[in-house]
Amino acid sequence: MKNRFFKIFSVCAAVSLLLAAAGCSRLSKTQLQVLLPEGKESARIAISDFSLDTTVAAVNHTVSFSVPSNPAVAGTVSVGTLSTQFVPDGTSLTIDLRERRPKLTSDKPGSVNDRMQVNKDFEMRSASDFSKKVQSLRADESMPAEKRDSLIAAESVAFQKLVVDEYLRRAKEEKDNYIGADAVVKLRGRIPNQQLDSLISTLAPAVLETGLVQEVKNNVNALMNTEEGMHFKDFTIQDGDKEIHLSDYVGKGKFVLVDFWSSWSRPSLAMMSYVRQVYDRFEGDHLMVLGIGAWDLPENTKAMAGKLDLPWTCLHDGTPGARTYGIYELPNIILFSPDGEILRRDLRGEDIVKAVERYLQ
Repeated sequence: MKNRFFKIFSVCAAVSLLLAAAGCSRLSKTQLQVLLPEGKESARIAISDFSLDTTVAAVNHTVSFSVPSNPAVAGTVSVGTLSTQFVPDGTSLTIDLRERRPKLTSDKPGSVNDRMQVNKDFEMRSASDFSKKVQSLRADESMPAEKRDSLIAAESVAFQKLVVDEYLRRAKEEKDNYIGADAVVKLRGRIPNQQLDSLISTLAPAVLETGLVQEVKNNVNALMNTEEGMHFKDFTIQDGDKEIHLSDYVGKGKFVLVDFWSSWSRPSLAMMSYVRQVYDRFEGDHLMVLGIGAWDLPENTKAMAGKLDLPWTCLHDGTPGARTYGIYELPNIILFSPDGEILRRDLRGEDIVKAVERYLQ
């Protein structure tokens, strides 16, 4: 109990110092009341922008806690595998974790948290409607396959447009709070990088300063600096006492297929068969395959490379390289020309083999 008290006191003190340094002598508080399932005696509360991560004991299956208010950021409340997000918007929040689907309510109707819940309901309902339409089309055996595939493709395009339009609306209408920040994150990869960068610049200063938006902004800038047609950007990987550079391999007179992957990423492992096809057919005087482990422990990358018996060169602890190229999903497979031009990015499946075939003809 003494250690738990000390932990909570230390975290709260750190938050107070952080706010004082920002020139905020006193901010309103957001009150949290967390209703726990039977048998649970505490809840974990975390807000990364406040460097807050603590466990709070319950009284009569209820956790009561207050945090500084800042509608630009979000936190999480979790109990075991149950978790839900909240925004410290200055209202009193009740978080009910007694059911399989957590429920969040605010004492102020129309608050940031209430609007966030409406948005989540919209996303779930829209995804469900799209799934039902696709399942219905696939079940219609009276329809010619070509027509069915065309209708499914049209439904997919319409759904993606609905999603993008909704996120654009949120980014434009919720510029001063977390909903806007979350929208720009979800627009990443859905709209051109230049458009997203311009959209980010319209967010309120408090939102721009959050860790989430800064991460996306840095990511978008990296993507714009490593687009197809540009010369490669070099980076350094530390391998023990040895420094390894991308320029040790790229721009040396060969095509280079670089596979950013991770041992924990199932999509990464699924793409390995296509990378292996490229290696088996084309590795030699004109092309080399290079694997770079990212967001993974080096020993895990090495162990998985050994388990898969990968015959190509594999570098480990390549997260700096992934950041240089704005990579936020794995795998990410890039083809470089012999002189170091970025020919193709984000290659997937059969396109990996087809792209190499095209350039080596």
